[in-house]
Amino acid sequence: MRLPRVSLPASLPLSATLATVGRVLRAGSVPLLFLGLVLGPGIDLLNQATLTSLAPVAAFAVGWIAAGFGARWEWRLVRRIGWERAARLVAGGAAAFVTVGLAAWAATRFLPGLAGAWTPVGPTVATLAAVAAVSGPGAVRRLAQIVGAPRRTARALGRAALIEGGAGTLAIALTLAAGHSRHTLAGVLAGTLLWLGRAVGAGALTALVYFALTRLGTPRIPVPFALLAALLVGAGLGWAAGLSPFIVCVGAGALIVNVGGYAERRRARAVLVAWEPTLVGVLALAAGALLALPAPVLLAAVALLATVRVAAKWGGMRAVLVSDPRPALPLNAGLALVVQGGVVLAMSLNVVLVQGGSGTFITTAVLGWVVAQVAAVPLLGLALAPPRLTQGRPVSDLSAGSPVT
Repeated sequence: MRLPRVSLPASLPLSATLATVGRVLRAGSVPLLFLGLVLGPGIDLLNQATLTSLAPVAAFAVGWIAAGFGARWEWRLVRRIGWERAARLVAGGAAAFVTVGLAAWAATRFLPGLAGAWTPVGPTVATLAAVAAVSGPGAVRRLAQIVGAPRRTARALGRAALIEGGAGTLAIALTLAAGHSRHTLAGVLAGTLLWLGRAVGAGALTALVYFALTRLGTPRIPVPFALLAALLVGAGLGWAAGLSPFIVCVGAGALIVNVGGYAERRRARAVLVAWEPTLVGVLALAAGALLALPAPVLLAAVALLATVRVAAKWGGMRAVLVSDPRPALPLNAGLALVVQGGVVLAMSLNVVLVQGGSGTFITTAVLGWVVAQVAAVPLLGLALAPPRLTQGRPVSDLSAGSPVT
């Protein structure tokens, strides 16, 4: 398979870079994040009592974004990529999870006060690592289109981000499940399996509600209203039962597109994608209101984890592409997977909804999300730039018939 031809320069002019960064930040609802910061910690309009009363709205927004993320997971996509290549991509996402997790754990040992901020340390470190392993497939494709990458390249990057996002979602699910289990090994295993079974069952029930509304009875409910009703059920179950609106609705979205017909799944995915920017804005506003004033040690931790995450994304994807006999992307394509979209914001707020979480956790996760959005543009130029050939030393041609100087 030939590599797609990419004409992006290694570095864009400063004005073009800043303009592109601004477009990426607006597309990711980052301005609404700062508005929430003003309305929350700034003037105390969105205080803790208000945010608690709006928790069902936040849970629904998390569930809707999660369903849109799950609706991208089709079996035909895995078949098209190939099981072997998909397994390599999952391994690349797992490498980012392990690397960032180890860096976060080491930071709690060497940065005084960080362990107290990330209480409890184990679940917080595991959750931050799982969030760091995820790249938003929609955000990756959108950024590639903004900077003018070929459509084939944007599609390949989106697929890679989707597979890695699946690995991060599984890590989030296991982290949440382990938090509801007992301390003994048998209790941890039993509690984890029970929690996962309940979450999968709630997701299946959510998809069943959708199919019942769209296929049974006369007249049939239109797809937008059926999705609204089904995801209200799924997000409500996930939040009220202490499961996870994100995990429940991810499973529901995946079931809807894999069980439904071609026209039905395209219609459902289009509706989910159309409303996603609005609901990402709602979550950005809520996340801004939850932010705490970061201490210097927290800012140092965010910078450390962001740097380690970039290195892990680059190294993991490079290892995947080097081992692939038919690579579909340049070797530095891992740098293009740094950007994180609304999926990561929904994951972070999902943890707060389910486990409560501290202000320092959501501050760390959201600041890392903003850093990823800002760094994504210059890193994408480096990722997709054509390799530079260095000029070697001139060599005399002493073959027969050549002139001798």
